[in-house]
Amino acid sequence: MALSLFPKDYHFSQDKLICLWKFLGLLDTDTVRDKERAGRFYLSDLLKRSIIQCKEHVYTMHDLTHDLACCVAGKEFLRLENDIPDQISQDVRNISIFLPWTGAISKLEHLHGSSSLRSVILSSKDRVGGPVEIPEEIFLHSKQLRTLVLDGISLARHSLPDSVSNLKHLRHLVLRDIGGLRLPVSICQLFNLQTLDVTTSGNLKPACIPNGIGHLINLHTLPVITIKMGAWHCNLRELKDLQNLCGKLCIKGLDNVSSVDEVEEANLRTKQHIQALNLTFPDGYWQYCEHGQEPVPATASHEDIIESLHPHSDLIELSIEVCRSCRYPSWLGDTSFSKLTVIRLEYCEFECMPPLGQLPALKHLTIAEIARMERIGLEFCSLNPRIKGFKSLVTLEFEWMPRWLQWSGVGDGAFTCLRTVCIQHASELRSLPCALSSSLAELKLRGCKRLVRVPYLPSLFKLDLRQCNGLIELPAFSLLQKLDIGQCTSLVRLPDLPLLKVLILRDCPNLTTAAHFPSLTSIHVKGGFSDELYHLMNRHPSLENILIGSESIVALSVEPQNLPSLVSLRLSCPNLQCCNGLSGLTSLTELKIYGCPKFSTPKS
Repeated sequence: MALSLFPKDYHFSQDKLICLWKFLGLLDTDTVRDKERAGRFYLSDLLKRSIIQCKEHVYTMHDLTHDLACCVAGKEFLRLENDIPDQISQDVRNISIFLPWTGAISKLEHLHGSSSLRSVILSSKDRVGGPVEIPEEIFLHSKQLRTLVLDGISLARHSLPDSVSNLKHLRHLVLRDIGGLRLPVSICQLFNLQTLDVTTSGNLKPACIPNGIGHLINLHTLPVITIKMGAWHCNLRELKDLQNLCGKLCIKGLDNVSSVDEVEEANLRTKQHIQALNLTFPDGYWQYCEHGQEPVPATASHEDIIESLHPHSDLIELSIEVCRSCRYPSWLGDTSFSKLTVIRLEYCEFECMPPLGQLPALKHLTIAEIARMERIGLEFCSLNPRIKGFKSLVTLEFEWMPRWLQWSGVGDGAFTCLRTVCIQHASELRSLPCALSSSLAELKLRGCKRLVRVPYLPSLFKLDLRQCNGLIELPAFSLLQKLDIGQCTSLVRLPDLPLLKVLILRDCPNLTTAAHFPSLTSIHVKGGFSDELYHLMNRHPSLENILIGSESIVALSVEPQNLPSLVSLRLSCPNLQCCNGLSGLTSLTELKIYGCPKFSTPKS
């Protein structure tokens, strides 16, 4: 029945559907975590029964299934789209409205006397449509309302009316992706509120939350809170009594914390149900709030603030952004965080790495824009010599590390589960640890201009290189199946790669020699190369796909007897005049010659 509130062909996520069930009271369990678990179970069951379909984490419902849901829903569920009735039944308990439609919002006034109304969902298709004015009658007379969702719409007044405090039974208030939203102080009187979601995405201005939300002790879902200067705004102390908070919590505006006492009073360490924590120091867009005051230098340093933001040890995901402390907090990397699986450190000024290798469950680690970092050593893996480090890590990413010179201290037994490493824009890095991991399957190196050596990695399956100008040659990776190289100006030769299937080369002017690749099925060559390299295609009978794009090529020759499996040939060469041997390619199913104004089609 709940699915009838979505339009036909509506695309929704797993989280959106489970939240809808939760808001409608259809998940009858005690805790939020149990509700989410039950929601995933029901969703899986619907997928098995083909009631809904899923493609790339996006869910849809078949039209016939949607019609059945609407039929079963009866009068209690109403969805307004194109046809707006002159009068809305008093029996309606749950209503959804999808904008934009002329006059649709004014029809909500018919609900002002409906004491049976439980849920109102107002959403926007594709985030289009003009500003919307919500009738105040909804807040004055729908006193039994449990759920109010405004998702991706533009409010004419940028604020809810003070009369929102009349909704004494309201449990879930979702005001998502509404730029520049200001919440009234009266919202702090909604003592039964369990969900307050004012999340914004993209460049939308964050919501202003008033001082006093700390009285809403029943809150369990507060995805984001922004700390701002001034007495009107909420501060970090508001979190003190919100012991039921769970799931995700993003705290923005830590720049505006005035004292360490304020941080300690928030007492994050006792909030054991928070699974994902994001700590961001800038607040962003403070100037757009009518209650805002221009920030003044806070008395608390970033080092003291981040040290006092010690979370509960049951935390699963952690992100720290724009922390200007030279030292990492002492709790970061502590072995007591036995469930921590995801960490992201971004735009921080730490001068040395925390011992993240000590975390037994860490699987995914991203380190970006750590501008002061010059060396990563043994301390990164562990401060305890008996701990080898990173025993569960699967993916490791470094991005924009301009001063990073050296990575050392990786001993045998570390990174035993590592599958993917990505290093981007580390222009001063000279080499990678030889003992990185025998299990590493994917390696991406981009903008590592001074890197002179890549170690032999016995399990490497995929290698992606861009702008690694110091590399002259590569090891003979025995299991490598895909090699993508671009703008590696010093690279001279490619080794024997017995299992290589896909070879992509872009702008490597000094690459003159390539060994034999007996398993090669696809080759893409773009840019300037030696003539020897262009003849590479005629030496591999297993080739099925060839793409060549170059300004330097005037003539090409293919040898059909050496290309018995070729099914696709694409050429984009502005100076190409002829290509001999095309008529003999008997297996060819695709021939595409484009951007070749000088090309003459052979008479045969």
